[in-house]
Amino acid sequence: MIPSDIKILQNLPKTSNGKINKDEIISLFKVEDDDISIDKSQMTEIEKKIEDIWCKELNKSFIGLDENFYSVGGDSLLIAQIISEILEKVEEAKDWDWSSLLTEMMQTPTIREISKKIQNRFDNIDKKIDKSLSILKKSSLENDKKTAKVLFHAGTGTLSAYTELLDYIIKDSNDVEDVLGFSFGDEAEYISMKTEDTFKNLGEKYGEVLCKLGYSKYILIGHCVGGLIAIEAANYITNKNMNVSDVTLLSTTIPREQKRTVFHCLSRNKYDIALKTSLENELLLERTFSRLINADIFKAGHTVSDERLDDCIKYMVKNLDGDLKIQSFERLVGEYEDIGLEFKRLSSIPISERLNNLYNSINRDKVNLLDNEIKMLNTLFNIFSQNFGCVSTYKPPKYNGNVRVFSCEETEKSFYGEFFGEDKETWEKYLAGNIVYSSISGQHFDCLTGENLKQNSTKILKFINE
Repeated sequence: MIPSDIKILQNLPKTSNGKINKDEIISLFKVEDDDISIDKSQMTEIEKKIEDIWCKELNKSFIGLDENFYSVGGDSLLIAQIISEILEKVEEAKDWDWSSLLTEMMQTPTIREISKKIQNRFDNIDKKIDKSLSILKKSSLENDKKTAKVLFHAGTGTLSAYTELLDYIIKDSNDVEDVLGFSFGDEAEYISMKTEDTFKNLGEKYGEVLCKLGYSKYILIGHCVGGLIAIEAANYITNKNMNVSDVTLLSTTIPREQKRTVFHCLSRNKYDIALKTSLENELLLERTFSRLINADIFKAGHTVSDERLDDCIKYMVKNLDGDLKIQSFERLVGEYEDIGLEFKRLSSIPISERLNNLYNSINRDKVNLLDNEIKMLNTLFNIFSQNFGCVSTYKPPKYNGNVRVFSCEETEKSFYGEFFGEDKETWEKYLAGNIVYSSISGQHFDCLTGENLKQNSTKILKFINE
């Protein structure tokens, strides 16, 4: 986070016994409501409405237009509630989806800046801006003189996987580069797609939006299933004779060839059953979903370790009929009877309650679940399930352009590692152009965060730029 207020002191204040006086330091930055003077006649109608919402939720009399949301007492729970309030009470914001507006406010957490974005989008509704598209950084030049760096949503349908990477990309982008991002948009439209056609449909949809924007060049970036959407969009854009100079795949997994798995001796039919049913099993999907939202699956009610569950799955695939639906786990006896009992117990709990438990297991100061977040968590899980249902049968189209494939050093911790791969051997038969293969620090769930991202950012930002 960038400080909104910096003070320079000759000496740090100290208490009578020589320790740093923290209370006095805090008081230097404290702004009383009485000290803030706002002339509402100089504010736009959108700014007035948003300022009212912020004041109500933050329990303040006034908030300056350029004050940072987090510096005046905001946190991740309040920002979620404020987004819902804006969508309900600000008419000009009603075309936004919850996730996109959240992303925008996280990038520009001041009343003035988020109001400008809402007003700009409202003014351009007649230009058919797709609600799934977010403009994350824009320069003043015309699009045909610029490059667009485009992020495609990962498994949950949001841009949250790129929160830290996005700061690097924006700082690295120059005056002739815009940064765009696609979120899932409308839930009903998304999950109404035929599951196996999800990525193809999205690639065409997002590709069409990008072509209409008319940039001179496109750099497409995707983590997880975002990489699959990026490949589909790249094919669409290049078929329209437009320039895609780089497609960057970040820990993007696709089904391995059976011969490269521990199940290479199985019949093809049995292998296909195991792969398909594993991605139809809500309890197995929840374990991966929990990692994507930084929840603790064990605090949420699961007790079986990942290692023991993996052993059980291998046993069921190799020694039983390969079916990995919930009902198959419930029938387990003998060595894995305890896992069977756990699946019976968990499957008896409604999915909405299990997701609620997941939410409450996220490490945060407050765990009060807001109505909009219950709805959002169910939505994200629906999007996630749709995406990984598609992954089970997905084969990328042949692509002849520039592609950089980044696989994680800790691939054994990636999603469904026995069935899926993200390395050169998995990808090379689908890529026919100028391909760069490289490894990055970490594993699928943390390669774009913290210390791993610090190590990986230099590699990732070296885009192929023709």
